[in-house]
Amino acid sequence: MKGFALWPVLPLFCFVVLSARAAPSFGYVDMQRVLDESQLGLQAQRALQEKFAEPQRKLAQEERALLQLQQKMERDAALMSREELEKRRREIQQRFDEFQRAAAEVQQALVREQMKLGAKIIAPARRAIAVLAKQKNLQAVFERNQSGLLYVDEGFDLTDAVIRHLDAQEP
Repeated sequence: MKGFALWPVLPLFCFVVLSARAAPSFGYVDMQRVLDESQLGLQAQRALQEKFAEPQRKLAQEERALLQLQQKMERDAALMSREELEKRRREIQQRFDEFQRAAAEVQQALVREQMKLGAKIIAPARRAIAVLAKQKNLQAVFERNQSGLLYVDEGFDLTDAVIRHLDAQEP
């Protein structure tokens, strides 16, 4: 009869034991920090800066020149004929349109290069995340900024470990 008294408690005991074993464990990684702070990410940033420094310098120079032309035209507008003023406006507008096209081309090239270099970082980062997840027996690892999670305890943050793992893999 005493054995029957344990039957109602047995399912509860099994549930507690099984749920403790099956409790999902997870972590998250801030991939933007990985891109910004890992050695691979820093190398990619330097490469982008080197490659796009000159085009950006030229664009900044052209932007200053256009601003000066605009200011000069506004300053001298009272002394110009209507035709001359309209001609200058068209010239400035045409030069501004060319400037915008050039800036858009540089921006598109920059984005393409960022994606190309980013892909070279993402693959090793994913491998590092997989290694760390297995070491920590995690069932899931989320990307902090893309996961939709509104709150996560900082104890689940694997970002620093991923950065250290990536940097340790550097040749």
